[in-house]
Amino acid sequence: MIRFLHNFFFRDWLLKVFSLALAVLTWLAVSFSLRQKVVEVPGVPAISERTYYDLPVVILSASGVPSGYKAKPSELNVTVQGNEAVLENLPGKNIRVLVDMSHSTLTNVRTRPVEVITPAGVTHVRIEPTNLVEIIPPPPPKPAEKTE
Repeated sequence: MIRFLHNFFFRDWLLKVFSLALAVLTWLAVSFSLRQKVVEVPGVPAISERTYYDLPVVILSASGVPSGYKAKPSELNVTVQGNEAVLENLPGKNIRVLVDMSHSTLTNVRTRPVEVITPAGVTHVRIEPTNLVEIIPPPPPKPAEKTE
């Protein structure tokens, strides 16, 4: 056992000291880099947020299915994030707020999630007042009156 410990500590001791020094230097380099402040890279565009108010909720339904559905609320506020120059020139009509009704039936669930479609380079951050809208079905058709 003593021979094992003697070999473990004293055999190739120069290599072991070098490995320990390299590990300490690596730890110091990583520790030092984590403490540094983040520096902005020149030329990188500034990212900002912008809120578009009262965007209409559009209901998508399958073709051939009459669309008389209404959304409540019918208008939502959408906050988007992107390049400051792009957002400055982005009209609200290029942001679409959709509720997809094409692959579902309204029999059991009356609330649907909202999807926001934005141009490339722009992402939506939040939807206010909610990201769920209540879907109100169209009124049933009135029966035709009999004339005698």
